[in-house]
Amino acid sequence: MAITLRDIAKRTGVSHATVSFALNHRMDVNIPDSTRQRIIDAAAEMGYRPNRAARALMRGKTQQIALWMPSPRNPYYGSVFDTVFSALREREHDIAFAPADYTSPTPFPSDWPVDGLIAWDTGPLLERETPPSMPIVSVGALVDERFDTVRTDLRVGTWAALDHLRDIGCKRVAHLLSMQSAPPRNDPRTDAFCTEMERRGIEPEMIVAGNPNPATIVTAVTAHIERFGAPDAIFCRSDMIALPCLTAIRKAGLRVPEDIAVIGFDGLEFLDYSNPSLTSIEQPVEQIAKIAVERLFARMADNTIPVWSELVTPKLVIRESTSRA
Repeated sequence: MAITLRDIAKRTGVSHATVSFALNHRMDVNIPDSTRQRIIDAAAEMGYRPNRAARALMRGKTQQIALWMPSPRNPYYGSVFDTVFSALREREHDIAFAPADYTSPTPFPSDWPVDGLIAWDTGPLLERETPPSMPIVSVGALVDERFDTVRTDLRVGTWAALDHLRDIGCKRVAHLLSMQSAPPRNDPRTDAFCTEMERRGIEPEMIVAGNPNPATIVTAVTAHIERFGAPDAIFCRSDMIALPCLTAIRKAGLRVPEDIAVIGFDGLEFLDYSNPSLTSIEQPVEQIAKIAVERLFARMADNTIPVWSELVTPKLVIRESTSRA
């Protein structure tokens, strides 16, 4: 039989209401700290599990947050999902995943039974919507002045990558990206790359694959090397396209980093185990997720506060793929 609030009240010798206030963390109600802790301890000992449906009905809240982002099959977004999930669980909220797809019409999760929305890397899709009044935090490259925003400074990350490649003697640097990721100069990484190359008096060299499929990336890199020769380095828009780039270079009979240095972007957890290990610009996913959740809950508490934006700095993590003696 399920343990009820009345069972806990009987065990602790307090009223049903006092138990409810204590377990719902009602700090506005005057309950002695010792009594509050005694109730919490008793609930844990008795195996009490709150009825989420009843609590949601009573509060008029679902205690669910929608996470709208591309597929977590991509390890970067898998990391995002895990981090946001953990941050929400700390606040006793659940996550509702809403998949976003740039290649086909994607419905906006406006009628989902959620209390708020974190839109992660869905800026172009969000721009096309006129969303309801639900609290929203946007995470990603684009700033939409309608919403609170937290994003990585992708330009600073790109400049750090290019400066590092210059420091190890790379003059001719190609930029590898997929057309499905974003139109070339609409992405801050690509725009910063082109701008910096032009500032250095160098024509931007692009390797554009039709899609991010590994076989397509290998084909694009191989064809570029065959046609134009090997660049000194390849700066990749993401780690997931940098990994097949390493394969393409090996298939061309070249070495990384001796012949071509390679650097990725995102900072996936397994990069120490690629061959060679991959230098990358690491996005602080955990920090961004915590900020996004914190700001969303502030917006949920008061939807009249001014719109807010924060920029987070990524960091360069040097590994074997750019380590030249």
